[in-house]
Amino acid sequence: MLKENKVYDLSLFEAQTTEHKQKILNISRELFENNTKHKLCLKHVLSIITAIFIALTFSINVINSQIELSELTDKIYKNKRLLEESENTETQIRLGLESNLSLKDVEEYAKNILKMQKPEAYQISYINVPTKNKAEIYKS
Repeated sequence: MLKENKVYDLSLFEAQTTEHKQKILNISRELFENNTKHKLCLKHVLSIITAIFIALTFSINVINSQIELSELTDKIYKNKRLLEESENTETQIRLGLESNLSLKDVEEYAKNILKMQKPEAYQISYINVPTKNKAEIYKS
């Protein structure tokens, strides 16, 4: 009869199910805690990666703008140097022309080669011009 009583004793089943339920609850809690820790770590890792990406993008933009600024500064320097060289060349050419065409040289050329003379006083005649400018157009 004892065997029969054990079989029908429901308290034994209740104790096992309670222990079994506690084990399942403990396992599920551990899994939940591990998953939330993992999710939190994943969130932190993603935020750190995003921050690093933003910082790298910003630093690359700063470096790129510095490179462009340096290239433009070099172009400006080269153009200024070219302008100075052109101005110096222009000044040298003007001085050369002025030295070649001085008034004394022109006067000597006119006297010696072209056999010209200065006009005498009787060769100079003055004319009076009205103060207003006039122009007449003749039709033919």
